[in-house]
Amino acid sequence: MHTVSIETDRLIITIFDEDMAESTHMNSLDEDNRHFMPDEVFETKEDALEKIRHLISCYGNKNAPLVYPIC
Repeated sequence: MHTVSIETDRLIITIFDEDMAESTHMNSLDEDNRHFMPDEVFETKEDALEKIRHLISCYGNKNAPLVYPIC
């Protein structure tokens, strides 16, 4: 499996896991996210989970988009 982990005192860059669905959903509902990144708004936790599962499946594919959450 593809792994990435970069950590500092104030920043973590890692790979997605399914446990991030609720926080991804809630973060996407922010007014600024809706305005500036409307394609990254997930109206339900299930929508976020579906997208996260897709992004996880891309980690092993050299031609797929690689997206890493920044915490």
